Amino acid sequence: MKFRLSKEFPASKSLLNRALVVQSFSTTFKIAGESKAGDVQDLRRALEQFKSGESASAEHYSIAEGGTSFRFLAFRLSREPGHHVIRVGERLRSRPQNEMVDLLRQLGVQSEWQNFDFHISGRGWQFSGTPLVSSLERSSQFISGLVLSAWHLPQKLQIRIPKNQMKSESYWRMTQNLCRRLGMQLEVKETETDVWLAIPASQEVVGRTWTCEPDVSSIFSMAAMASLAGDLTVTNFPLNSLQPDIVFLEIFNKLGVQYELAEQRFSLRAQKIRKDLDWDLRNSPDLFPVLAAWASCMGVNAKLTGADHLIHKESDRIASTQSLLTLLQVPYRELQGGLEVLGRAWHRPVFFAPLSFDPQKDHRLAFAAACFAITGTSLRLTEPGVINKSFPEFYEWSQWNPEAGI
Repeated sequence: MKFRLSKEFPASKSLLNRALVVQSFSTTFKIAGESKAGDVQDLRRALEQFKSGESASAEHYSIAEGGTSFRFLAFRLSREPGHHVIRVGERLRSRPQNEMVDLLRQLGVQSEWQNFDFHISGRGWQFSGTPLVSSLERSSQFISGLVLSAWHLPQKLQIRIPKNQMKSESYWRMTQNLCRRLGMQLEVKETETDVWLAIPASQEVVGRTWTCEPDVSSIFSMAAMASLAGDLTVTNFPLNSLQPDIVFLEIFNKLGVQYELAEQRFSLRAQKIRKDLDWDLRNSPDLFPVLAAWASCMGVNAKLTGADHLIHKESDRIASTQSLLTLLQVPYRELQGGLEVLGRAWHRPVFFAPLSFDPQKDHRLAFAAACFAITGTSLRLTEPGVINKSFPEFYEWSQWNPEAGI
């Protein structure tokens, strides 16, 4: 099965979610760019509900399974006096949130879980001159959520981040870069053991319109598939992207993947690659499932490491990727914080009926499974709707029917 696609890609989910929070602090700031991603739509609805005052009579805000949306919304609501309730899905409830609870406590805000409802109560942020302490060990979304809601503060806010507890630094840098572009004066200093962050009082959002760049994670998923069995042209490729997953171009360059990039037009087509890959994904862990599947189908070995924190995503992404590879009988070796995919030793088995795979409520496992599907394996997903979280156009654009296995 092959596909041919020439498209303008939707706006970045990660950047849109950040910009939506910033927009809630301004009456004039506008965002150019749209996404149908479920996470974005959930956060947009919740913030519109918040700004309209409907929350006073509504039972709760609803954020399904979006970890980023939930954490960003929680910090935004905590700025406002009163009692707020956010209802989440089963998987999101099981993901780690202790760092957020601790930061809210340091800000003088009470929070607690009652089943699937997260309750936030207080008089807004009530902090003294004592620096807050935050960890990036399991996710950078907590500190990002805090900073995105640090506009219009009555006094300077200081935060200390121990260096030995920093993961996903690239996403944290993306938040810093965006906030600076939108007018926040972030002061960052490093010592041997810590990173110190200071946000002066009375920060204001500047500018009237900000254009959100397209989603690089979605572009990568389609590019990986096109290099296996397709022909892809992206007509709005971001040349100076803020998104960590833009590193996929470096990976392609190292492997000798042939593509064309001129102005904002990116294109590539199906090809054969013979080089093996050894890559540390600590700053771009979301690439992990698709890279593992892509290497298998391309017939190359890929040593993927640095992804310890993937156990806290929508699924345990390392274990879920192992399940997919095991189903397809792809040989691999387990590594600390990753896998070594032995694509050179894989010979695609002949299956006499479509295989069934459970993506564990994880959109990126659906994208990974598609690599096998478009290269000849009849594969069905038990929960195809997981893609709606980030890339609802995926099946139409890739021409894969995950319910029929074709």
